[in-house]
Amino acid sequence: MFSSTGMAYRSLEKMIKFSTGKTFRFYPDEISRLKSKKEARQIMQRNGFHESKVYFPWRNCFGDLVVIARK
Repeated sequence: MFSSTGMAYRSLEKMIKFSTGKTFRFYPDEISRLKSKKEARQIMQRNGFHESKVYFPWRNCFGDLVVIARK
């Protein structure tokens, strides 16, 4: 959601919609996409995991959240 490529794709999608009037998507909507580190921690705690850590690595241009937890 916050990756540089994701932002670029969304910008292109908006430009295509503006110029053609049709909705265009590079990727389908994801219903299970995490919206924040806080949401990831809450899901882990609610499901019995502890010592959860959430990373938002710069190495992949902030494309993924990495969640590590123990049960």
